[in-house]
Amino acid sequence: MAEFDEITCGHLTARGDKATGAPAANFGSHVGVEGNIDVLGGLVVEKVIGARANLEVGGHLSASGNKATGAPAANFGSHVGVEGNIDVTGRVNAVEFRVVGADCAENFDISDCAEDISEGSVMVLTDDGRLKPSSLPYDPRAIGVVSGAGAYRPGIILDTDGDAARRCAPIGLIGKVYCKADASTAAIEIGDLLTTSAVPGHAMKAADPTQAFGAIVGKALGSLSEGCGLIPMLVARQ
Repeated sequence: MAEFDEITCGHLTARGDKATGAPAANFGSHVGVEGNIDVLGGLVVEKVIGARANLEVGGHLSASGNKATGAPAANFGSHVGVEGNIDVTGRVNAVEFRVVGADCAENFDISDCAEDISEGSVMVLTDDGRLKPSSLPYDPRAIGVVSGAGAYRPGIILDTDGDAARRCAPIGLIGKVYCKADASTAAIEIGDLLTTSAVPGHAMKAADPTQAFGAIVGKALGSLSEGCGLIPMLVARQ
């Protein structure tokens, strides 16, 4: 064991054994680093107590907690930013969970007969259980609106397994979406219930309550006096 407290040098190189996994160096006590730590391979951490600066990892970062006691592998006392994805195989426990997006959506498969599908389109079920744009007024097969139009983006998307190989679209289930709207039959005001219209993929004001039951896709959060346009809508089926 070294009898000194500090050693200063330019560059330190230590080689372990990649075949056996033997480390290049073992430190039995505290190690202080004033600069950066650059890691090309994996960094395996049994316990992280805290960090006063940034940790930059070029390869893979692994940290092991205690599954038996539930002790976390790492604790962060401030904001943690992630530029890519976070993949979780277990549970996500949160005291407070905030989502930046405006709605919770779920992927639905699109029918082969459907051609142009875009965000904000009003969709209905086909005979095979897939979706296509609506084209009939007060259609009881209405399922919802494709999320992602205008200024709103889905905060959560369900049923994403294999979506890269599927032809699917996220349908807003809860929250706010922008919806394609048609005001040619009646002007749409804030608070109006919306149903399917004769214009493909567009919603209109549900002026006839006798036909509206089971065909409502949402409640208007914006107005449209004439023609077709994009308006915000609260998802509300009935």
